[in-house]
Amino acid sequence: MADEKPHRSWLREFLRPMRKTFIEMLVMSVFVNLIALVVPVFTMQVYDRVIFSNGISTL
Repeated sequence: MADEKPHRSWLREFLRPMRKTFIEMLVMSVFVNLIALVVPVFTMQVYDRVIFSNGISTL
């Protein structure tokens, strides 16, 4: 009775062929999230350096 653990080997065997797909999805997710973070940072830099100081020549 002490040896009764839920066996999850069926899940590993099911997911093993999709490992490459999961890695590709992870890489694309990181890439998209980095792009999503760069846009607001760039916008705030423009606001701080150009619009606030009225430096249109900087733009």
